Amino acid sequence: MQLSFFLLGAFGWWCLTILFVFYVFLCIEKEINLFWPILALVIYVLFSQFIAGADIVNFAVKHPMQMLLYILGYFVTGFIWSFIKWWLHVNSIADKYKERKRKYKALKEPKTESNFQSWERKNYSYKNLEKPKVSQSKKKITLWIMYWPISMIWSLLDDFVKKTIQHLVIKFQKLYQSIVDRAFRGIDTNE
Repeated sequence: MQLSFFLLGAFGWWCLTILFVFYVFLCIEKEINLFWPILALVIYVLFSQFIAGADIVNFAVKHPMQMLLYILGYFVTGFIWSFIKWWLHVNSIADKYKERKRKYKALKEPKTESNFQSWERKNYSYKNLEKPKVSQSKKKITLWIMYWPISMIWSLLDDFVKKTIQHLVIKFQKLYQSIVDRAFRGIDTNE
């Protein structure tokens, strides 16, 4: 295999770049120790410098102020993104809390609870949910800042697409239920 296979823009370069991005997706999602994504970034930069032909060092030496502004801009954008992502994260947890509270309050208080009703009440309990704490989320926030482009793409794919689909399902819930009602019309399911 020739090194030209890995030159900037070649098929091999794209494959390794996609693997790097996928690995960082995994690190962000699983909150892996910060050492591993930083090591992956260092290896990727070294790969880009010495194998792919992206002369990062020469550019930094010739244009130090421009390089400094790029790095500064990258991290400023990362900090801005971390606030947006934190807001999305906290509101997602608050939504879960509100949904559990709604389901919990919707359960009727029976005089004698069956095992299932007891489990159901315990399962929908909303009082055991904890508010997110910044002190316990430092690693997550750091990953959002360091890898904001990947985190942003992941959020768009995961959060936005998932919430859009959930919203559409809720909007069409009556239509889905009418399909069930039509299929079971005239059938007594309690026998």
